[in-house]
Amino acid sequence: DADKALDANKAALRLRPNDPYVLNNMGRVYEMQERYSQAGDYYAQGSDSDPSTRILAHNAAAAYSKTKEDAKTVKYIERAIALGDESPEFMLFLGNLYSKTGRSQEALKLLEGANEETKGRADYWFNVGILREKLGQKDGAEEAYRKCLAIKPDDIDANTNLALILANKGRWQEATPILESVMGTNPSSLDAKLNVATAYYETGRLKDALALWNEVLAKAPNRTDVRLNVANVQWQLKDFDLAYKNYVQAYKDRPNDAQAMNGMGLWNLRQSQNQEAVKMFRGAIASDSKYMPAYNNLAVALERLNKKSEAIAVLEKALSIEPNFEDARNNLKRMKSGTN
Repeated sequence: DADKALDANKAALRLRPNDPYVLNNMGRVYEMQERYSQAGDYYAQGSDSDPSTRILAHNAAAAYSKTKEDAKTVKYIERAIALGDESPEFMLFLGNLYSKTGRSQEALKLLEGANEETKGRADYWFNVGILREKLGQKDGAEEAYRKCLAIKPDDIDANTNLALILANKGRWQEATPILESVMGTNPSSLDAKLNVATAYYETGRLKDALALWNEVLAKAPNRTDVRLNVANVQWQLKDFDLAYKNYVQAYKDRPNDAQAMNGMGLWNLRQSQNQEAVKMFRGAIASDSKYMPAYNNLAVALERLNKKSEAIAVLEKALSIEPNFEDARNNLKRMKSGTN
């Protein structure tokens, strides 16, 4: 049994303390007992005694990979690979460790040099996609996720990541059916519903987006971000009273949230409470200076208070931050021309 094997190997180790194969056998005994850190230490001593033997480095790497001793794992996987070990598991594991420690470029170079066996695995292409995405290589990441899905079409993470890359490129029409498929596969996932809701919103399907956001909100009423999405769409659909109720709750939950303050300001503006609206819009800008709708709304409120020069200055400030802000540009042109 394991105890007898351990005693026998300890006796052998006393006679040959630096024998790599006795050390390797000690490692095996500890590995049988699932004592992976001790196993790794003995395997490592064996590999250090004979650093040119691949199996010794392989065993040390395999044992340490089951612990949280990342530095030791890296050392012996690197040694095993340098000695010709082409294990796909090692290649992927080392790539993940490189990425985890901020060495994404090295991780990608390592994986892109993998053998054909490794490149035939779905998880290989998924990891390549993750690394390319992290390094800003969106086209390469898209290619990698597609190769992953060619091998494993129902991979939820790969489908999600591919769809989000397409969405990031503005290709929402392509992303939407993929996200719908993910939601169909995993109907209880709130994240999947949120992704589809965003896709619906971006493709103009406001009522469909609203239905999904309301579903999520029913399950997670503390999700203020979702509540704000609901309120914003309700406002766009001119369901002002319901939108107001959600803005009030969001503002109560997050009094310093730019979107919540902007929503409260919109309600004030609708009620001709222009001073209160100005206060809310200024608060939104103070909270998030890049939240552009608040600038345009603030300018409108100032204009209603006959503070046109101040309104113009606000719009000019907005356009200095976001030159393509069409609402601000249109209002600025109108105010400067003196038309209503």
